[in-house]
Parts: sequence; structure tokens; C-alpha cells
Amino acid sequence: MTKKKKGILIFTIVISALVGLYVLKSVLKENTKPLPESEGVFEVDSSSVGSVTSYGLPAMIDFGSESCTACRQMAPVLRKLNCEWQGKAVVLFHDVWKYPNRFREFPVQVIPTQFFFYEDGSPYNPSPEVIKKCRFIRYTDKKTGQHRLTAHQGALSEEEIRMIFDDLFSGR
Repeated sequence: MTKKKKGILIFTIVISALVGLYVLKSVLKENTKPLPESEGVFEVDSSSVGSVTSYGLPAMIDFGSESCTACRQMAPVLRKLNCEWQGKAVVLFHDVWKYPNRFREFPVQVIPTQFFFYEDGSPYNPSPEVIKKCRFIRYTDKKTGQHRLTAHQGALSEEEIRMIFDDLFSGR
């Protein structure tokens, strides 16, 4: 095969792949049921540790997307708990596809991922009982070794979120 034919073949494959991805994305978008309206859930378009913890209440921010099945399953629970806990806790939702460049402070690797904070803004330190039921990732500052963030990757049930917040409400 000549160089010219190889080049044309590679070009054709690349174009076909791009068209295929576009079509797949369009089909998925049409067949994806959007998250219910964010009644009670504070859907945020920009997030930083400072803004999440500025309420002076225990807080959770959930990073997800309308196109994520697990995220859509969690949405009604988040809305319900946020409404129930008004003035006691903050539950926030950030759509990573709508606002992809606005959560760089958070090491989100998969969706959904949740981060938890005490009322003073410090990162949640789960009790041994909670650790037995939910797996968490602790992020520390590379220079100081200080605990910066506590995350959970994957969906959480209402029971699990309530258990985590009971632990948050009880302090350290």
C-alpha cells in the first residue's frame, strides 16, 4: 500500500470515528431522561471549597450529570434531604457536563462523587461505623500532609446519606 493510500485510509477512519461519536452522543442525549427540576437542591454552576462551606452548616456537594443513571437515581433523595434539612445542612449538586471547568478544586474522577464537610468547613472525618458501610477517599495536601477533602465515589442511598449526616451532626 502506498503512503498516499495509507494517509487516505487513516483520514477516513478518523472522520468515521468522529461521525460515529457525534451520532452516539445525539442518540444518548435523546434517550436520556433529564434530572428533575432542582426543587430544594441547590444546583450550583461554580464550586469551590469556600463557597460550599460558607453556609456554616454541615455540607455535601454531589458532582454528577443529567446523563448519569446513578445521578438521576440520587436526585430525588438529594432534593428531599435538602428540603428536610433547610437551616441544618446544605446539599448541593454540580453538573459536571454543564459546567466542566468550574470545579478544579475537587478531584472528581467518576460521577457521581460526593464531598462532605463539617459546619466549620473542615473535611469530614468518618467514624469507624460509617467507614464500615461506605468507602471514602481522603485527600491530603502533598506538602503538609493536612487532610483537605473527604470523598465518596458512586451512588449513595438515602439511608447512607442520612447515616453520614448523622455522623456529621454529631461532630468529630
